[in-house]
Amino acid sequence: SVSAIMYHVAMESTSKGRPGGIRDAVRTLAPPVLRTLGRIYTETLEESGEERVAALSLRAIECWCRLNEIGTVRMGQIFAPTGVNILGALADGLYSNMSDVLDADSDLIETLLNQDDSNERVNLG
Repeated sequence: SVSAIMYHVAMESTSKGRPGGIRDAVRTLAPPVLRTLGRIYTETLEESGEERVAALSLRAIECWCRLNEIGTVRMGQIFAPTGVNILGALADGLYSNMSDVLDADSDLIETLLNQDDSNERVNLG
């Protein structure tokens, strides 16, 4: 699955044995990767029996956001051209009765809010 591959790429890019330049490549690829993962998440959220794919998509999004220090504002900007309301989809995921999706969703929201808090501290000096 695309979600599993993108999760693996993000995880491997943080390892000590990563190839040189991978950090810049991951930063450059973040917007299209996040848009793809977001689309996968929103589509699988609407389908029954796709709990594993939806949860894995959320975990991959979280990893890419943490790696690239992306918070809620930046996430909204990344998805604005697509017409996908990713923040609304994350809010909808909190009402899911799928425990894996609920856990991954709440972890992603926490990461996004922590990034916003961290970025705000940097802006304030």
